[in-house]
Amino acid sequence: METPRLDVNYGVGQRIQLKLEMPWVQLRRDNDRRRAQGPGDATAGVKWRFLGEEGRTIAWSVYPQVEFNTARSSVNEELVDAGPDVQLPTQITLQVARVEINGEVGRNFIKHGYGDWIGGLSTEVRASSRLELLAELHAEATRRLPSELIANVGARPKLTSTSTLLLAAGRTVHSGRGTPGRVLVYAGLQLALSTR
Repeated sequence: METPRLDVNYGVGQRIQLKLEMPWVQLRRDNDRRRAQGPGDATAGVKWRFLGEEGRTIAWSVYPQVEFNTARSSVNEELVDAGPDVQLPTQITLQVARVEINGEVGRNFIKHGYGDWIGGLSTEVRASSRLELLAELHAEATRRLPSELIANVGARPKLTSTSTLLLAAGRTVHSGRGTPGRVLVYAGLQLALSTR
């Protein structure tokens, strides 16, 4: 379980977004009653939209990210894998009226393990001025391990002019033979803080 998860994003101009994200990880092993917990891996990234603008018909961006260990104790407790990961996705967005369709494809490079390909397709529908509905398919595939496909649905109800509730639930729809499926639940609060 990764809770809470701190996710800070900062816009630099109209085309660049900086990101820093880190969870608190809790793990209960089947063979041990003890619960291990500690800081998870942090992820730092830069999203650069080099074509189009948000709210326009089409936008294209790259989103390189580096995931790195923040605490040796979390590696020792096997809460996280040792070593950094580098993610190199590209994202394209098509917006028509109140519907946004997003596609993503990229590569994960893992220091101690098999790298994988990632891909996804998602849609956002602005149901009203205070509510967005979401749906997503996300896939990861490696050469040596079974691929995984996850389906999610969610909502983003706006609470105030600066706060939005983030809700999502999903499950594994394909994970290969003998691999147990997963159920995913996400709840968060987004705060939009202005520096102006």
